[in-house]
Amino acid sequence: MGLVLLVVVIGAIAEIFFAVYAGRLAEAKLNKDADTLINELSSMLSVPLYNFDSQSIQHLGTIYSKIPDLKGVRVLDEQGEILFDTIKEQSARFERERNIQHEEMMLGRVSLILSDEIYNKHRR
Repeated sequence: MGLVLLVVVIGAIAEIFFAVYAGRLAEAKLNKDADTLINELSSMLSVPLYNFDSQSIQHLGTIYSKIPDLKGVRVLDEQGEILFDTIKEQSARFERERNIQHEEMMLGRVSLILSDEIYNKHRR
């Protein structure tokens, strides 16, 4: 009886450890993906914002909005006016914001929100 109880306890501890570890790995991957996406988008938007090319801004925003793990993208000019926006709900945990600059000149700001579905799935 004691041996069975010991095996059950060790199994439960191992399962809890694995669940915590998987959740942390998922969160780290999501954070890394968010940082990569925001850096790419910020870089790509610098020239269209510098040239006031609203068509290219809309095109880039639309392309990024179609990425399955993204919940939304918002692009603001230097005055804070919205140039593109698909963000419907905020999620501070997986939200990223970056300034958009061209040759050290501040042109605007880009925000994106990643879906936390992958993270939540690993936490269950």
